[in-house]
Amino acid sequence: MFSKFLSLEPERRNAIMNAALREFAVKGFDDASTNVIAKEYGISKPLMFHYVNNKKDFFI
Repeated sequence: MFSKFLSLEPERRNAIMNAALREFAVKGFDDASTNVIAKEYGISKPLMFHYVNNKKDFFI
């Protein structure tokens, strides 16, 4: 998970992380939606999963 994600430019990586942090903070792990994270950041869900393997990896 981390190698592709960490290879992103810092601004892009931080923007994705901020979207994920907001979703996890508001809804918790079980109810957080990767669809919402991708939409909030403005990328497709498949592209998001190019950088992270799954929701659990993203949360960690």
